[in-house]
Amino acid sequence: MLDFPEKIYDKILSLAIKHNFISHCREYPFFTLEQKLIPASAVRRISDGNFKKQNFSCGLYIHFPFCKSRCAFCKYYAENCFSPKIIDEYLWALNREIELYGIDFSDIILSNIYFGGGTPTLFSPNQIERLKNIIYKFFRFDEKTQISVEGTPESINSDNLKEWRELGINRISLGCQSFNDDILKRVGRRHSVKTVFEAFDVIRKIGIKYTGIDVIFGLSGETLKTYENTVQSAIKLSPDFIECFLFTPGGRTKMKRFHPIGSDLDSVIRFFKESLTANGYRLYFSGNFLGFVKKSVIGTKAMNQNTEEVYNQRASCMGLGPSSISQFPQIRYRTASSVADYIKRIKKGLLPLHYGVFAKSDDLKRQYVISRIGYYRNLPKKDYFNLFNVPIEHDFLRELQYLKRTGIVSETKNNFIWHFNESEMGHRDFFLHVLRYWYAPRYIRKIAKQFEIS
Repeated sequence: MLDFPEKIYDKILSLAIKHNFISHCREYPFFTLEQKLIPASAVRRISDGNFKKQNFSCGLYIHFPFCKSRCAFCKYYAENCFSPKIIDEYLWALNREIELYGIDFSDIILSNIYFGGGTPTLFSPNQIERLKNIIYKFFRFDEKTQISVEGTPESINSDNLKEWRELGINRISLGCQSFNDDILKRVGRRHSVKTVFEAFDVIRKIGIKYTGIDVIFGLSGETLKTYENTVQSAIKLSPDFIECFLFTPGGRTKMKRFHPIGSDLDSVIRFFKESLTANGYRLYFSGNFLGFVKKSVIGTKAMNQNTEEVYNQRASCMGLGPSSISQFPQIRYRTASSVADYIKRIKKGLLPLHYGVFAKSDDLKRQYVISRIGYYRNLPKKDYFNLFNVPIEHDFLRELQYLKRTGIVSETKNNFIWHFNESEMGHRDFFLHVLRYWYAPRYIRKIAKQFEIS
């Protein structure tokens, strides 16, 4: 905690923005620190042991790395190629990847399933049917399992959505980003505002239980008026949840953060909060930035359980597909980052492992603290003790005392509470807070040595 000169933290932050490490600001430590190939034998042994445990809780993430075009703000891995042949090859490889584990995954009922991308809703009905057969063959889930899919408004139609519903989808999130056609064109989106409302008509007719949208702050060309249009349109659309991202440049992105003409992001975000909370929504925090969920939705039912459960150590996550991440108490690893490499390795009969880390006790504690800050801005003392068998003050007294003195943290009988300038707390500022106060000194030294920072 603040054990290094400020210039070291600033240089690491610049490095994180340049290489897009910052998009993984909730992960502790970020993978690039290790870059070691995890032996397949260790992955199989640990996974097999976990899935045989009676009370083991786990979600499933499947990455669909294809889009029809790449948006200027996108930081995620996806390829702009989409043909029946490549999808057939991808589905074959996905099935084979699961087989190569040699594990009976059906011993447990999955707590959640998440189909992310990319654009999973580009699947045709026949391709969704093949995907469904793969899921049913290897995994078990029930009516309590949250099953989510990401999509774009223009890719939604009745035929493919019926197949997704047959697979069990009960939550869908559409990347709307803005409700202004000019802004959408500027950043490379393929849909219009009209398309969003048409897509939601289809979703509601098909009967997907929870519906949501993504909105991004900081897109090129935005003004206070365009943001007002977005808020008013979102209220009219009335999704169950609205996930808000503060655009962070760097990595795969192709634009800079844009401050609204005639206003500032502080005012815009304040306007979003006031307008949405006055129209039936409550505010929640996420590792992305912040979000809003309808007050009528009980608890966190509409929120993304795949990440929320992992980062709060209530469940693990099995990742499948190119560039997916698996997270277990003992280990965290990533698969091959390109479709070609992923398929090539699988054709050789190899698990498509890329690199990962074996978890240490101190890492798990720090990961939990970072997750609580990112999702809830508070940390229950009792929960920390129940997880790690020691009070949090035993492990992080110096950090908490300093943050309390500076007003960043306050303490009640049962909780520690974080106080941020929320309009600025995007990936950049969240990563910097984590780096300064919650990264172990050994990792700061390792980053500095690996990237020759002084």
